[in-house]
Amino acid sequence: MIKNSLAHDQVEWIKQKLDEVDAKLALFESSAGKLAGPSRVSDADADADHDRADGDRSDPETIWVPWRKAPSRRRHEILLPTGAAGADDRPIRAETRATLVAAIARGRCWLAEIVRGGVDTADSIAVREGCSVRHVNKIISLAFLAPDLVEAAAAGRLPRGIGVARLSDPPAEWSRQRHMLGLPG
Repeated sequence: MIKNSLAHDQVEWIKQKLDEVDAKLALFESSAGKLAGPSRVSDADADADHDRADGDRSDPETIWVPWRKAPSRRRHEILLPTGAAGADDRPIRAETRATLVAAIARGRCWLAEIVRGGVDTADSIAVREGCSVRHVNKIISLAFLAPDLVEAAAAGRLPRGIGVARLSDPPAEWSRQRHMLGLPG
């Protein structure tokens, strides 16, 4: 009987401590460059914390945790709609141009292999290259780009935002390819 009473008191004490911890965590505030919050819960402490400057760490009851948001590693690029002023002002990025020209060359080589009879289908190219059939078909479609588009890609005169993804699976007519990209001609 004494054991049950002792166990019950311990469970109640643990529950009370967990409730206090939950209340403390609820009061944590995020500020520029750090997380801070009081370790005791009372209205007077909360008011004092709002009045105190960020650099004042004289209160021994406040826990300070240094914190900084990790910078984003993703490259951001603004794509303007076709026909918007300034859409053609900036040329294609150098790495995008290199990827595009390499993909066009690879597509022409793969198409030549199929035409020569070196391979039967895009499936065999996909197995050999270790990629999907869909990827092979998209790259082969770049072999049918208009010559002036290929020349512009090689010279780096295409506007930003035009890369392999946007040029794959183009229309058969060269004038429609230019129209699809919002280019004159």
